Amino acid sequence: MRGVPARFAVGVDAVPEMLQSPDRVEPVAAADLRALPLATASFDVVWCRLVIGHIRELDATYAEMARVCRAGGTVVVTDFHPDAVAAGHRRTFRDADGVTHEIEHWVHDDAAHRSAAARAGLARTVRHDGIVGPLIRPFYAAADRLGVYEAQRGLKLVLVLAYRREAKR
Repeated sequence: MRGVPARFAVGVDAVPEMLQSPDRVEPVAAADLRALPLATASFDVVWCRLVIGHIRELDATYAEMARVCRAGGTVVVTDFHPDAVAAGHRRTFRDADGVTHEIEHWVHDDAAHRSAAARAGLARTVRHDGIVGPLIRPFYAAADRLGVYEAQRGLKLVLVLAYRREAKR
């Protein structure tokens, strides 16, 4: 996240090893998204990037994102699209020995996001379905998976949601 024009940024992840990237934001915190160690109303933008699917119940996560976002600020949530999961996409990683592990993933539909956000005082401003298309073709090419790219073209891969933090909750 270097080069992001922000006066103050904090990286948060539940897994301490994920915070050890050479590109990490300073400062960082290993924390649960449902109990952020951050001051109330301290950010103009809160971005939950590809992590909300690790949380079974959405209410506490949306409540925490709303709590740390200032009134009038923006909360952005991105995650794997339910259509991608239905098509067989899984959350996986390879360990140092090259063994692939699948991570538990909770699929949340649009209604679940919308209602949890509303209960937290967040009003939806954007919904975008990121699809498999020309912009991400180079990633498939680099992985020598152009056949998979062709088979998945048009698949909704990433769900992008943005909310405005209402002034009163």
